Amino acid sequence: MKLYAIKTRIETKYYELSIRFYTALGLKVLTQWHQGNDQGAILTLPGTEFAQLEIAYSPSAQSNPALSLQFEVDDIHQTLTELPDLAVISGPVQRPWGAQYIYLADPEGNQVILFQSAPTQD
Repeated sequence: MKLYAIKTRIETKYYELSIRFYTALGLKVLTQWHQGNDQGAILTLPGTEFAQLEIAYSPSAQSNPALSLQFEVDDIHQTLTELPDLAVISGPVQRPWGAQYIYLADPEGNQVILFQSAPTQD
C-alpha cells in the first residue's frame, strides 16, 4: 500500500460561512458540488493537491472538540494582522517547545490553530 495524500472532512450546518472562513485562511477551492442534498467542496493548500480539506453541508452537524486543524505559517504576527474578520480565540501563545500558536474556531466551532514553528538552533 502506498499513501500519497490526506483529506480531512468537516461536516457543517454553515457551509457558505465555512468556505469563506477557510479561503480567508488561504486555502483554495479545488472543486465544489451541489446535487440534491449532497453539497460540498474540496479545498487545498496553494501549490499542492496532496493535503485536502473537504467541507460538506450537513444540517445536523456538530463541532468536534477533539478535532484540531493546524496550519503552519511563516510569520505568526503578520498572520494575525491579516485576520481582521476572523474571531481570534487567543494568541499568539508561545508553547513550551518554542512554537507560537493562534487559536481560532471555524463557523461550526471546530478548533483551528495557526502556528509558527520554533526557530531552529544552529
